[in-house]
Order: sequence, then C-alpha cells, then structure tokens
Amino acid sequence: MLTELAALGHDPVVLNTSLNGAGEPIVAGAEDALAFWLRHGVDALVVEDLLIERTP
Repeated sequence: MLTELAALGHDPVVLNTSLNGAGEPIVAGAEDALAFWLRHGVDALVVEDLLIERTP
C-alpha cells in the first residue's frame, strides 16, 4: 500500500485509527498505547506531545 501511495505521488503514510493487535482490545490510554508499541513492530508512536521512535 505504501509503495502504491508513493507511486501515485502521495505521502506513503498509513494511520491506523483503531490501535490494537489481532485479538486485543482497542487501546484505551497512553499506558495501553505504550504497551502496544512495545509488543508490536510499530515504527513510531505519538502520545499527546511525545514522539517515540524505534532506532533503526
């Protein structure tokens, strides 16, 4: 999907608005979001004014 977006001249970004993993409940707060980020291969997480990124 990201490759196709870039080929069409769009920014290759996908935003998942229902943050959860398969079989998990939807994230309900910052603590849940951080726990999700630690368990899954998400590149970055924004919580309020904080940006958390994985190092390459």
